[in-house]
Amino acid sequence: MNQSEQFKLANIYTAIEETNPVDAKTMALNKILVKIHGGIGDALIAISIIKKLSEEYEIDVILRDATKSPIGEWVEELLTNNPFVNIIHWHNFMSNLKSLRRYVKVILLAGHLLDQEIYYRDPIHRIDFMGNIAGVKDCKPGDIDIFLTTDENMWAKNKLEDYKNPVIIQPTTLRDPWPTNQGKQIPIDVYPKLFKDFPDVTFIGLGTLILDKTGQVDYGDMAMLDDAPNYVSMANKTTVRQAIALLKHSTSHIVPDSFLNHASGGLNKKGIVIFGNTSPQVYGYNNNYNLWYAPPCAPCRLQDPVDAAAQGDCCIKDGIPVDYENLKKNFTKLLTEVL
Repeated sequence: MNQSEQFKLANIYTAIEETNPVDAKTMALNKILVKIHGGIGDALIAISIIKKLSEEYEIDVILRDATKSPIGEWVEELLTNNPFVNIIHWHNFMSNLKSLRRYVKVILLAGHLLDQEIYYRDPIHRIDFMGNIAGVKDCKPGDIDIFLTTDENMWAKNKLEDYKNPVIIQPTTLRDPWPTNQGKQIPIDVYPKLFKDFPDVTFIGLGTLILDKTGQVDYGDMAMLDDAPNYVSMANKTTVRQAIALLKHSTSHIVPDSFLNHASGGLNKKGIVIFGNTSPQVYGYNNNYNLWYAPPCAPCRLQDPVDAAAQGDCCIKDGIPVDYENLKKNFTKLLTEVL
C-alpha cells in the first residue's frame, strides 16, 4: 500500500463521500469529527494537528472507550481547556451512529496502524505524517499545547521549589504489560549511576506504576532506587497534566520515547531523550539531545511487533542498550546549558 492509499484509508470521509454525501446545510457548518487512536504521545501529536485543522473547521473529538482503557480518560485530561475542540464520549457516539452525517469529514488519526514503511523508506517526523493523514501541512511541535492553568503552574512550582536542580526522569516507563514497549525501556541500573555521578541534581521520578494481581502497586526492580538521597519518586502521585507541569518547571529531563518526550517538544524544553526500538527521526524533537542506542535492526516496531515481543523475540526486550559513558557526557554538557 503506497502512502496516498494509506492516507485515503485513514480519512474515512474520503472513502464514504461518494456513497453518503452530506447535505448543503451540514456542509455549511464545516464541522469535522476526529478520532484519536494510540497512547498519550499520539494524543499530544494529535493536538498539533487539531490546532491546524481548527483554522478551517469546527472540531469534535471522539475519545477512546474509557471502560476498556484508561487512555480515554488521560486523553480527555490532555484536552481539558483546549479551545479548539469539543469532546464526545465513545458511548454517546456509538448510541447514535447516524450523527456521522452532521460532519463534512471524519478523520481517524491512527498513524501507528499504517506507518510501517516510514521507518525504512524516507522517514518523516510523526507530526508531518499525521498532518498528511489529516490533509494539513506546517504543523509544528510548538502547537502541542495542553493549556496549563495558573493553578497547575503554581502547583508544579511549589512542588519543585525545595529541590536542587530538579531533573525529570521516568523509571516507571513501560514496565507494563504492553510488549511493544519493551524496547523503549531504560534499564533500571542506569539510574543509580546517574544519582551517584550527579549529586547536585535532584532526580524526580514520574510515571504510572502497574498493579499486581492483588491490586497493590508493583514496585518491582524500582525499589532499588529508593535509597538514593537525591531521588524523589512522584510515580502514581500525579495526573498527566501535573506531570507535564512538573516537566515544564523542572531544570531538565532524561526520559525515554514516551509522552514526556512529546510534551517536551511542545514546551521547547531542553533535555535528553533516549531511543531504542523507535527512531528519533520519526519521534525526536530538536530541543532535545536525542540519543539512539539501538541494534542494527532498529527501528523495529514492525511486522506484528506485539506477537514478536510477546514471544520474547525482541532483541532489546530487557531494555535499551544504553552507553552510560556517552549518556554521562551528554548530560554533563546539557547541564552547562540549563544551569
